[in-house]
Amino acid sequence: MAESPDNLPRATVVPRRRQRISVVWIVPILAALVATAAMLAAQDRRLYGWLTPSWLVLVGQRSYGLYLWHYPLFHVLQPRLPAVWWTNVVLVAAAWGLTLLSWHFVEEPFLRRTPKERTRSQQVPAVSAEALG
Repeated sequence: MAESPDNLPRATVVPRRRQRISVVWIVPILAALVATAAMLAAQDRRLYGWLTPSWLVLVGQRSYGLYLWHYPLFHVLQPRLPAVWWTNVVLVAAAWGLTLLSWHFVEEPFLRRTPKERTRSQQVPAVSAEALG
């Protein structure tokens, strides 16, 4: 605090700086614009193949299973494992392995069923009051 001529303390006014747009804001905005432009341009068949490599399609199809399996591995097992660099590598590999197994043995057979089979397994048989006794 600076002193005024009458020896009373006065507050020093610091001019407010004008905030600049930083890289923290620019990079995500530019990335979103580029992704949007790429998706709009993907209607062109030449770009479609470039934007849909087989490994990326695989990740997209299995992503929900990966989301489901990563939680028990990373939030339950990881704190109990040694804190070394390869722990996360092993957990990611285990999550992918469990994801692919659950896709092959659970999700894919269910998706292969015909709509008629799906509705039949979801129907509950009617039970009359006399049958219940």
